[in-house]
Amino acid sequence: MRLLTALGDDTSSLTWSLVYDNLEYIDKVLSSQEIYSQFRAYMRRSYGRFLQPGKKVSYLRSGCKVGQKYAVEYTNGLFQSWMLNGTNVDGDIRSTVYYCGVMNGGDEEWQFVYDNFMKSNDPAERSKLQSALSASQKPWIINKWLEYSLDATKVRTQDTVSVIGAVAANNPVGKYIAWNFAVDNWLKIMDIAEENNFHVAQVTSRLTSQFTTPFDLEQVEAMWKRYPEAGAGANARKQGIEKIKTDILWLEKNYDTIKKWIKVSLE
Repeated sequence: MRLLTALGDDTSSLTWSLVYDNLEYIDKVLSSQEIYSQFRAYMRRSYGRFLQPGKKVSYLRSGCKVGQKYAVEYTNGLFQSWMLNGTNVDGDIRSTVYYCGVMNGGDEEWQFVYDNFMKSNDPAERSKLQSALSASQKPWIINKWLEYSLDATKVRTQDTVSVIGAVAANNPVGKYIAWNFAVDNWLKIMDIAEENNFHVAQVTSRLTSQFTTPFDLEQVEAMWKRYPEAGAGANARKQGIEKIKTDILWLEKNYDTIKKWIKVSLE
């Protein structure tokens, strides 16, 4: 926290890329805490030094995630131009524009990306579109996408785990929706994932990657007790529980300090 204050007006992209990489952890552990909105406000202020007209757009996706004004307006403009006018989006920021467009959009934007996902035969383009489809902040859309993941006519079975994992691991709004979906459909998911042992470990790990509270720990331990046959996910289960316990202890030790620091930083 003192290091962040000491950086002052340093606008080196190298410096702040390291800072933001480490702030990703704080973002995760605070995502279920009452000060999360204030933390996001601080992050919007920080990204403002880079996300301005005429400057390099290095942090567009991160800026969009916290609602930084320029990042949202810039990516939304490109997305709407693509959706309404068919304007091509430059390849270097295409995945970010898709992702932010869905994240800040609603049913229409999501459906447009999904339709393009279904029509595309380009693996790289499909990957970008698929990633974006997991970014919605609307619970009903997230639920629909998760349901699609178990329908082979809508999502290829080899992508089922990726869809569920992306919602669980990358979307603060979706982490509990994905978890509840997995609880309700665990045997179906395992039937699909067990065709590839890596998929079993992947979905097991990603489902709990954003869990940081005692309540989360209780839910996970109950789930694995309910389904004791871990198979290829045994190590991922163990590591996931250890990680949650570590995050709980980290918050117990540091939460008050961070809360005070954020308050002072925003004054």
